[in-house]
Amino acid sequence: MEKNKKEPINESAQLEKENPAKTQKIMIIVAAAVLAVAFIVGGVVMAKSYHDVKASYTYEDGTPKPDSPQGMAEGHGESAQVITDKDATKDAEVNDSDAIERIKEFSDEELGIKLADFTSTKEDSTHKLVVSQQAFIIKGEKYVQVDAAEIKKNKDEKFSITMIMKYYISFDGKTVLKEDPADPGNYQELT
Repeated sequence: MEKNKKEPINESAQLEKENPAKTQKIMIIVAAAVLAVAFIVGGVVMAKSYHDVKASYTYEDGTPKPDSPQGMAEGHGESAQVITDKDATKDAEVNDSDAIERIKEFSDEELGIKLADFTSTKEDSTHKLVVSQQAFIIKGEKYVQVDAAEIKKNKDEKFSITMIMKYYISFDGKTVLKEDPADPGNYQELT
């Protein structure tokens, strides 16, 4: 029975022995086909990635989001750089109560808040104007930050703070910017 059993033929080995040049050509064609498929698949993946990135930078109507490259180029989306040094605001002409007084110069409409709620002297008032001891750099200029915040004490004697609006006053007191926490990096100059 063993005489009838045939050895399996390795066709590629046999082809290589018979015609090595033809084998080399076939291998080159196969490699080129694999590379072509890889480029096509890669191109489709890149195109989809580009579309996903573009979609993440724009709203449905096509307008750029503030943190997008185009939004930043238009002056939106540039987050304030924080200076946390303990003497960060010592060079500012406007500090603490001066900063709050500067905010009070604007109308409720300009500020985007009902100012009387934040300037109440009642002990139980939860709305406060809070001046940060940190300095902030926006578009190369230093600012003092004033937060309009809701501050609540819970039953565990811990505080929760909700930012309602942020204001930045330049160190010289001449420029005041408003930033809505819901639209970070979009600074509106108050005049």
